[in-house]
Amino acid sequence: MNQFIEYSKEVLSALENHTPIVAIETGGTFAGIPYPENVETARKVCEAVRATGSIPAYISIMKGKIKVGMSDEELDDYGKRRGSMAKASRREIPLILAKGEYGVMTLAATIVIADLVNIPVVSGGGMGGVHRGAEVTMDISSDLEEIAERNVIVVCSGAKSILDLNLTMEYLETKSVPVMGYKTEEMPAYMAIESGIKLPCKMNSIFEVAKAYRIKNDLKIETGMILMNPISKDYAVDATQMNKVIDEAIECSKKDNIRGKAITEYLMKYVKQHMGTESMDAQKNMILENAVLAAQLAVELEKSYNFYGWQTADVSPENAEYKSIKNPRELYDLLLKIWCAETCAPRMRGKWEKTNPTYGQCSITAFLAQDIFGGEVYGILRDGGNYHCYNVIGDCVFDLTSEQFGEEKLSYENNPVQSREVHFAKAEKRLRYEYLKERLNEIIEQAGKNEIIK
Repeated sequence: MNQFIEYSKEVLSALENHTPIVAIETGGTFAGIPYPENVETARKVCEAVRATGSIPAYISIMKGKIKVGMSDEELDDYGKRRGSMAKASRREIPLILAKGEYGVMTLAATIVIADLVNIPVVSGGGMGGVHRGAEVTMDISSDLEEIAERNVIVVCSGAKSILDLNLTMEYLETKSVPVMGYKTEEMPAYMAIESGIKLPCKMNSIFEVAKAYRIKNDLKIETGMILMNPISKDYAVDATQMNKVIDEAIECSKKDNIRGKAITEYLMKYVKQHMGTESMDAQKNMILENAVLAAQLAVELEKSYNFYGWQTADVSPENAEYKSIKNPRELYDLLLKIWCAETCAPRMRGKWEKTNPTYGQCSITAFLAQDIFGGEVYGILRDGGNYHCYNVIGDCVFDLTSEQFGEEKLSYENNPVQSREVHFAKAEKRLRYEYLKERLNEIIEQAGKNEIIK
């Protein structure tokens, strides 16, 4: 297999170091946008993806090799070849490789390669689907088949508007593909926000999406997933106007006897010509926005925690002062920068080490988490009469400092609620808590200043 695949140095390093990677479809960028704007768009996409902590991997075929990731020079060379490269879906990949040629990857082909090299997140513009009149022509995009069969999450702005969107959703339901809207209940229609079609599931955070993907894998449900991300309102085209142009394009395609795989390219070209620069600007920004969201998801999927309850710790701050901390895992990340011997319980301070940062930090951490997320603090009775504290918020149970016990299994059932007044009656504990909170506030304030500077 490796003889047909070449990784960029950046992607190869990411694979070796378990850095998150996002696979990006070349079709939308390099087939749909003219040179040099296609290369400029690709460079912006790569820069934005890297800013999230993920690594961009445009998937292409160059000189008979599948490229996973491209250097800046390769992006420019590839962009110049627009119009002369074959369109590659799954069936064309071996043919183009055998002839030593160049190929622009469809979303389906990108999914195939991403799954092959274990990159779980794929970014595209709009996916293919069921064509209008498919009940006669049987014209259904292979994008849908590949999503149904591969263990990936595809981030896109719905299906292309030239398709039958209702039938596309019916097909995905038949194939048992989980379809999610990112902060929306309505299926986006490529460059338009509105389609009038209600999605089966709305996800309000990247954490929720990653959680659903992990659960799917734990249950061994063998299918891909789709996260539909509406284009931002500033760049969205008018749905009514676009549908009018699409209807005209379909009538022209019938007169010109356009069929098979040529129909998509014909219709998309017609739409872009008649929508003008508005559609081109929309396409560029849609590709960029989806790539950034996909990169954020890739970063989230790469995260792994060892504290109890991290997989289900999906609660938002109750205290508006801490709205920048999206969930307990983000609080944990911040506290890793603060926990130290000074915040450790005095009786345990001599054994505190950087390799075990949660040691002796339980009560002050649990009450700080309560300040942010609400709920109750419970305690597990330990030898010596002390309580190990953890948080309960509704059905959500998490213990930010459970790692200090190594392989020991703690029981989080039938434990007593802990009193803040009782714990903080000890002056030294109250002072440690206040110091922990003060340092957290300083970090949040500095992060806010840095964001303003950006």
